[in-house]
Amino acid sequence: MNELYAIDPSAPEDIKDLVALFNGFGLRNGRFVAEFPDAWLEMLSKRTDSFTELDKARFSRLRALHADIVLPVRGDGVQYRQSKTWLENALSLKTNTRFLKEVLAVDPNPFNILTLNNYLWDTGTKVDSHRGGHIMMTSDQYARVASPLFAHSTEVHLADPYFALRKETGYLDRQRCDALAALMGAAAASGRCEILVLHLNTANKALNTANKAHLKEDITEMAPPNVRSRLKVLVRYHERMSHGRYLFSHKGGLQFDHGFVVMNGKKNHVHWMGDAELEPLIKTYLDDFAATRRGEANIQ
Repeated sequence: MNELYAIDPSAPEDIKDLVALFNGFGLRNGRFVAEFPDAWLEMLSKRTDSFTELDKARFSRLRALHADIVLPVRGDGVQYRQSKTWLENALSLKTNTRFLKEVLAVDPNPFNILTLNNYLWDTGTKVDSHRGGHIMMTSDQYARVASPLFAHSTEVHLADPYFALRKETGYLDRQRCDALAALMGAAAASGRCEILVLHLNTANKALNTANKAHLKEDITEMAPPNVRSRLKVLVRYHERMSHGRYLFSHKGGLQFDHGFVVMNGKKNHVHWMGDAELEPLIKTYLDDFAATRRGEANIQ
């Protein structure tokens, strides 16, 4: 899951290709297009210059609805040279980095690279499902898998009926503290996410009166200064919550089968949710939260 594809912005041949492209990538699909170069979306827009006015309007609508198909690429080995073609740059990117799943090129191309057309329409081309997978239950993996959601959401919600930062005895639950700290760090590093809301269950015995009284302090203590300056953490208590454990926004969301806890050597099954799974969560948590912001713990 979270595979990243470099796609030649000149590869789509018509509006049907663009519809398939926008519908096949993004948060709900678990696969993304590398924003390479930074002006990739603008370059894709130029591809529509010869389209009819109706198809141009359709493209504008697609771009507005599915802005989450792209992810920025940063770091060592990321360089776009204007003296080279897009394909030459993309092949260099794949060689010099480890985060590209595939390069999809125009048809035909001089390097015999898999084309976008074949990827989208050739039934003989195997396209794996990218929505879910098993990840190690480590801080790094939680941050990695959630990063695309933070990159596209200003407000993200965590719902887990079993989550608490202290055990029933009052001692800190380091495994859950480490998981939350990793998610807070990824949110702050995204440059987009500003608010993280924790939805917690009052029926959880670990959320007794004494532990709830320490919650704001505990959140503040685990957040480095750079996180406190960029991210606001709010807490919302619920008397009843479903069994599922989720991290989500209006844009998309992830379900974590074993919740948010660090356990070295163990795996957690995680998957990106489709609309049928996400919409009830938005109605249950987000709509209600927007109407009534009670029980807040602000770390700023």
